[in-house]
Amino acid sequence: MTKIDDFLYKIDNAVQTVYVLNEAGPIKKIDHKLVQRARRMGLSDGHIADLVSFDEDTIRAHRNSLGITPFVKHIDTLAAGYPAHTNYFYTTYNASEHDVDFNEHGTIVLGSGV
Repeated sequence: MTKIDDFLYKIDNAVQTVYVLNEAGPIKKIDHKLVQRARRMGLSDGHIADLVSFDEDTIRAHRNSLGITPFVKHIDTLAAGYPAHTNYFYTTYNASEHDVDFNEHGTIVLGSGV
């Protein structure tokens, strides 16, 4: 089996989300479920803003007011059947909890891996 149906379903779902955003109208009609769906599909605040004819800052503020923020997940760099203890992380909207605990005092180091 090729699983082409699963792939086509995911593409159709993304296209339908774009159609719904195009027809959304006022920002008040862009509810929690729609914003979360769009972000989980990988649409940026800027892309959503273009689709609904608002500026990116307005969409970001609306998303934050809805409590939709990314989760921090740990990257398993070994994939060898036992957990890797490295400090490589990424953010995603496709999660329900963080892999790390945050405190008031923290340090962030950003890198591209290049």
